[in-house]
Amino acid sequence: MIKRSTLWTKGILLALALALPLGLAACGGDDEKDKAEEAGDLLEELDADASLNAGKFVEGMRSAGVEVGKMTPQDAQPMLSQTFAQLEANLPVTIQVDGENKCFSASQLGISVEQTRTFNEAQALGENKSVQEQAKASGYDATVYYTVNPSTLNTALVSLESEINTEAVEPQVEFDPGSSDRFHFTPGQDGKTVDTVVLSASIEQAVANLTAGQAFTVQAAGRTTPT
Repeated sequence: MIKRSTLWTKGILLALALALPLGLAACGGDDEKDKAEEAGDLLEELDADASLNAGKFVEGMRSAGVEVGKMTPQDAQPMLSQTFAQLEANLPVTIQVDGENKCFSASQLGISVEQTRTFNEAQALGENKSVQEQAKASGYDATVYYTVNPSTLNTALVSLESEINTEAVEPQVEFDPGSSDRFHFTPGQDGKTVDTVVLSASIEQAVANLTAGQAFTVQAAGRTTPT
């Protein structure tokens, strides 16, 4: 996108390009002809520059800490793929169930960088004049957006269920001739289950507000099954 200041400059130069030939007809000077040609050449250069930078990230833009200014998403994608993969593999996610921590990486839960949205938002930011100025002066970190693969998340939570869920155990009384009262009593134990539907929704909500590289913890809603 051509900036407003560039459009204004083009307007002035176009006016000069049109006006100077009229002066040439009246005065008959070669200087005016040369200036008109120079103005036309400058307009062509501005158009070429705008075309050259179309679809590129604004100068100074960063994504996940990587400089992508003056690059197209197609050029930046191979370079960023490894960075995004590292973010997904190294981002720790903790699920707490009754005070017990279960640790996962983001990729294990199906959490990944939403690359198309991340690129599109970074490009859109480059159209903002204040962002342009900040990016050129000191750099600008575009937001990295994440998404969740429901199938991968469900598989991980099913595995978590098998680790956490326990069946309730009924109390038992057994005959024990060796004991003084000849009976041995085993108390019952409540069972425990984790609500994966609620947990899945909590993880998706956390991901929607996630910042690149930011670890997060989700509380799992455990339910007790009485004996």
